[in-house]
Amino acid sequence: MVENEKNNYLISMENNLVNKEIIDINDETFKKSYSKTISKVSGMIDVSPTILNMLGLEQNYALGEDLFSNFEKENIVVFPNGNFITDTVYYNDSKNEYKILKNVPIGVNYIRNCKKYTEELLDISNEIAVYNYFEEILSDDKYIDETRIGEK
Repeated sequence: MVENEKNNYLISMENNLVNKEIIDINDETFKKSYSKTISKVSGMIDVSPTILNMLGLEQNYALGEDLFSNFEKENIVVFPNGNFITDTVYYNDSKNEYKILKNVPIGVNYIRNCKKYTEELLDISNEIAVYNYFEEILSDDKYIDETRIGEK
């Protein structure tokens, strides 16, 4: 693709994205699906999967939870220092202490399971951010580097 064709291609893609109405907030289906109060704990990591779901896009690599689904599952918000919070407890990793937030009994393995999940999530996050995990995963022939469009 020559430079002019490349520019036309990129402009066409941009126009298609800009001119599309992504979310119609007056749509009845949208109102029924997303007009609710979410009362479970959530963090910034949950924003991406939630918005991707609202847009109807698949979320293969999202680390967080879609806040509009999985209502039965308790969400865990993980902090970079290993602390976490759920609807039930706040856990301080450096002090190995937890504070119960709701007057409900917790199982004997509750904290251990949450700590295991927290460690796994932080390991994955570090693989992505520090070791550029997706470069290895997406470097096969199926991955298209848009910066190289038009090169031969």
